[in-house]
Amino acid sequence: MNSTAPTPKLAVALELLERAIELYLRGDSYYSSLHLGGAAEEVLAIYIRDLSDELPATAKPASDHLKDAFLAFKAPSSPRERVAAEKWIHDRMFEAKNTVKHKRGKRDLTVSFDAKEEAFDVVDLAVSNYFVLFSHMQLPWMPCVEQFDQARRREYRADEA
Repeated sequence: MNSTAPTPKLAVALELLERAIELYLRGDSYYSSLHLGGAAEEVLAIYIRDLSDELPATAKPASDHLKDAFLAFKAPSSPRERVAAEKWIHDRMFEAKNTVKHKRGKRDLTVSFDAKEEAFDVVDLAVSNYFVLFSHMQLPWMPCVEQFDQARRREYRADEA
């Protein structure tokens, strides 16, 4: 591959998602999976927002659906409260992703969260965004998405047992 040839950012996002899933399924690199999945989620979400005029109103990034559900439940009483609630839910959804890619000052030396769970959540958001775009664009089918879904189903069944 010619390293100076322009590469579509959508192709980059799909590669990031594929690697995030591979690392998640491998089970030994959850922080890397979280970071790559988060990057893929962000780029895919932007593509969905860029296509918003062409998509049904329900075709939104997965994180927007979660935010909307939270706001419907919380029912902020003023525009100021709504902005604060939007920021709060956004920060909670992406805190783990952001903390692995930023160091904020001398005292920010550790992370404290379940890396597997956080990687799963952000990869799941990215996969949801992939499916929104897959439904409306000519995206390649990624077998790793099906593998991730199968692993997710196995984990759910194990949790229920």
